[in-house]
Amino acid sequence: MAIGPALGAAVAVAVVWGYQALHRESEQRRRLIEELTATRADLATAQHAAGVLAERERLAREIHDTLAQGLSSIQLLLRAAERALPRAPENAVRYIDQARQAAVDNLAEARRFVAALAPPSLEGTTLAGALERLCATTSTRHRVTARFHLTGDPVPLPTAYEVALLRIAQSALANTVRHAEAATTDVTLSYLGDHVALDGRGFDPDQVPAPTRRPAGSDWPPCAPASTLSAAPSPSRPPPATAPPWPPNCTSTPSPPPSPTPHPRPARDRHPVRLLLADDHPVVRAGLRAVLETEEGMTVVAEAATAEDAVARAAHGDIDVVLMDLQFGEGMNGAEATAAITARLGAPRVLIVTTYDTDADTLPAIEAGATGYLLKDAPPEDLAAAVRTAATGRTTLAPAVADRLMNRLRTPGIALTRRETEVLALVAEGLSNQAVGDRLHLTEGTVKSHLARIFAKLGVDSRTAAVATATDLGPIRRQ
Repeated sequence: MAIGPALGAAVAVAVVWGYQALHRESEQRRRLIEELTATRADLATAQHAAGVLAERERLAREIHDTLAQGLSSIQLLLRAAERALPRAPENAVRYIDQARQAAVDNLAEARRFVAALAPPSLEGTTLAGALERLCATTSTRHRVTARFHLTGDPVPLPTAYEVALLRIAQSALANTVRHAEAATTDVTLSYLGDHVALDGRGFDPDQVPAPTRRPAGSDWPPCAPASTLSAAPSPSRPPPATAPPWPPNCTSTPSPPPSPTPHPRPARDRHPVRLLLADDHPVVRAGLRAVLETEEGMTVVAEAATAEDAVARAAHGDIDVVLMDLQFGEGMNGAEATAAITARLGAPRVLIVTTYDTDADTLPAIEAGATGYLLKDAPPEDLAAAVRTAATGRTTLAPAVADRLMNRLRTPGIALTRRETEVLALVAEGLSNQAVGDRLHLTEGTVKSHLARIFAKLGVDSRTAAVATATDLGPIRRQ
């Protein structure tokens, strides 16, 4: 009889203990879930804050680049206007009008960067409307009839695609007006299902007599260039562009260009210095052209809106000096384009003309083979002198760049190598060691070794201090 109650009591105690253990485990799980939820919320908040900061930094860089390019071009145009007075007041008025329009467009574009809207040319209209307006403006301002054609059913495209197509059309029409001597040109935008094509075609060579006059500094007869852009829209990247073919198709047979010799040095009594302007901002190219075309013994042969176009155009043998920007947005940058150009036999000289003078900008360009490095705010006489110096194969450097290189020679202990500069620039963007390694195809241990040497050279003991010190000294660009 005594065993039954004792057994029942033991079972009851065991059940209570079991329930207590389950309750404790349930409470632990509840607290763990709450902690995980709170951690996930904190992580999401941190990621959101990091994303906001990254977007602000991107916008700040975009606005800075936009304003820097715009102010540089305005300065070039105003200096060109000053040089045109009093000899050619009509040119001075034209340059001032271009500078005024550049200021208006620059301010509008900066505002739209902040508002994350489309560029001014696309505001309130479609891509077809912007291209039609571009053709109408070209016809009004120049002695050429530009006609726009639309085929297919228009579909909405990402803003980046439309901007790329519009800029290519602007560049192609500008080259047609300046170099083709065409009376008419047609621009066709075609929507082909899952493809979009932009085609430009000048006059029909079968309907006009062969040209008899050649542009100054060119071995090819003047013809209308045809540009083609065709791409399948993709959410991850804008459509690629192909450079306008050169020389364009003509009825006459051009005499072949002379066989290139390694790094030709043009003689002034033989032909002027032939220039290629490579910059993704049309207004900057207009400013450079305005300044250089007033110089005796110089002629602008062509322009390029992308680094890839500059590489392709520089290979045709009729360019002596390429004026190259460093930043072109998506795709190849100026330093990479410089390396591609100078690697060829008989390559033209490359003169970097940019707004940046940090080690992160100058060193890759000079190592890529650039003959000179100049800032866009240089006086016109300095720009012209740099072009002439580069054409002879001699080095020309902006004073700020020359001083920085001399300081590197005087204090080699704190001079960062190119790889160290690249690592530190990515650290400044907020990337982890692993992310830096992935970007540069290095192991995490190699990145740590680079950082250790950077710390030792700069006399710091943290990533933040290294970025701050390098920014103050100039090896990396201020974000």
